[in-house]
Amino acid sequence: MRWRNLEFVIHEMFANIWRQRLSAAAAVVSLAAAALIAGAGALAMLNVNRWLGAAGGELRVWAHLRPSVARDRARELQAQIARWPQVSSCELRTREEEWKDQQEWIRHPALGMVPNPLGDALRIRARRPADLTPITGRLRAMPEVETVVDARQAQRWISKAARVVEGGTVLGGCLLGIVAVAVFLNTLRLTLHARRREIAVMQLVGASGGFVAAPFILEGFLLGLVGSAISSAALLGLYAWSVQQWPAVALNVSLIPARQAAVLAWPLIGASGLLGLLGGALSVRRYLRLHLAGEVSF
Repeated sequence: MRWRNLEFVIHEMFANIWRQRLSAAAAVVSLAAAALIAGAGALAMLNVNRWLGAAGGELRVWAHLRPSVARDRARELQAQIARWPQVSSCELRTREEEWKDQQEWIRHPALGMVPNPLGDALRIRARRPADLTPITGRLRAMPEVETVVDARQAQRWISKAARVVEGGTVLGGCLLGIVAVAVFLNTLRLTLHARRREIAVMQLVGASGGFVAAPFILEGFLLGLVGSAISSAALLGLYAWSVQQWPAVALNVSLIPARQAAVLAWPLIGASGLLGLLGGALSVRRYLRLHLAGEVSF
């Protein structure tokens, strides 16, 4: 008997989805959008924390020379800076190498037609963290140096970006989550209204409230799983493509491997399923309460 009850519940669940397929599709899309925003934000935060960890132990300083500085003068500056007591090493990067790196990073065909606007650059490694301040001070005093960036500045920039990403993810995820729940409630409410006479007959012959509610609650759970599965597949596919396109993003640190990022799909699917379950339970609970109070007419 229990198997027949389960078979009936599953049959009714799929019948409800088919009868209200347009509303069900809207619910799936809204939840998929919310899950996509939440998943993208989580991946961004994981990578930002990875870069912050790399910046915390980084002892490099980047000195970009003015484009008008000749190559011979750049080599003289490299040898001069390498003799500073606070400097462990100093590497000269030619303007051609820097421009090639920029083109590989941006990957836009129009850059091939743009003249190289960069100057040579010096990559300097300090001996200790305390040496970063005197090195950057001396570099900024040089007339040939256009900009100076050290690891601490990169860390501050990444921290600011992390706060923006975190705030945007929380806000966007909450707003889309509210929209998704509202769409779920509306979808199930329409289904309940369309099946109101059948529900009344089931209750007249002794069906319990839980038995009546089960197909609708499972419908919400299933729609939540489908929406999150779609968003997870799209997100992980796009992320895997990004890992291949940009092997090193910031501070020569690569993105988190796609296999590690795939672990995020499971909590995302679970949370979306619970969100759909919650929407289904709230909708059925309200309907049954109104019906028992005599506010729903047949």
